Amino acid sequence: MQEERFAFASFDHPRNIKVGNGRVLWAKEATDTSGIHHQEGWVLPGGVRTRDSDAAHATAVSIDELSRGA
Repeated sequence: MQEERFAFASFDHPRNIKVGNGRVLWAKEATDTSGIHHQEGWVLPGGVRTRDSDAAHATAVSIDELSRGA
């Protein structure tokens, strides 16, 4: 049960951006299992991270448009 709460909490951050069906998540700084360091920031498609809020918002808009078939 605690693992399930943690899984949901990892998608609940005040800096997440949601536009319609488009969502871009904020992630903390981390090093993955390959030893690659990732800065804190919004996670864009493909795993690229950015600290540019305009780029993250534009990505959320694009994801929303694609989800609606626009």
